[in-house]
Amino acid sequence: MYNGHKRVHALQFETVVTPDGHISRLFGPVDGRRHDLFMLNESGFKDVLKNNSNFHNNLICGDPVYGCTNVFCCPYKGCHLDATQQELNKVMSAIRVSV
Repeated sequence: MYNGHKRVHALQFETVVTPDGHISRLFGPVDGRRHDLFMLNESGFKDVLKNNSNFHNNLICGDPVYGCTNVFCCPYKGCHLDATQQELNKVMSAIRVSV
């Protein structure tokens, strides 16, 4: 798969990584030109979260594209954030990793 933006052939994977660094879920490969939301919908991960009690009462930290819901936690946008929102953004940016 060729990524014209970066001028490379690319494949993408959707991964869920636990706080201790273990990959708990992997979906892919998907053509690199596809959007993250496409992968989320194709992977069926939302149904896994809904139907698997291991994920209940936990949050998945992710990109804003996933939306901020009772399941997904994402950074707040904007420059007029209150102290709580700023703290959440700071914590999330510190724990995000590339796999």
